[in-house]
Amino acid sequence: MTCRLLRMPLQYILGEWDFHSVTLRMKPPVFIPRPETEQLVELALLCLQGIKRPQVLEIGCGSGAISLSLLHSVGDLQCVAVDQSKHATDLTMLNASNLGVTDRLSVVQGKVTEKSMPCLPHEKFDLILSNPPYVLRKDLLNVEPEIMMFCLVIIYIW
Repeated sequence: MTCRLLRMPLQYILGEWDFHSVTLRMKPPVFIPRPETEQLVELALLCLQGIKRPQVLEIGCGSGAISLSLLHSVGDLQCVAVDQSKHATDLTMLNASNLGVTDRLSVVQGKVTEKSMPCLPHEKFDLILSNPPYVLRKDLLNVEPEIMMFCLVIIYIW
């Protein structure tokens, strides 16, 4: 009760959350996937139809929600998930292990910028996805307290 009174997001209090077709562990400071991210997964599934052994790259994997939902839905899919945060890559690996898809997932910790990309296990991908955080610093004062608190924690950690 105290955590909720402090406006801690329910997903962190419960420690897990259902997303698309999977249940994922959730831990701060890793972002909680937004409900509209499930629409991105649905669009990705449509794009992957008919591709044999598709390879997908997700940039900014967070908890692994997108990659892991795709791996759960497409049996021959291979996925590379990249995030600059060790917290995120560790959580993605934990979630992948819980879902039994570690054999089809490569997780890479590294920062993707306009000029650099961490070393990846594949050179070509059928689909590249990213759903980065969308709250701009100038908008932080207008968001719900839970989001404000979490964004400030993330800014502090970075």
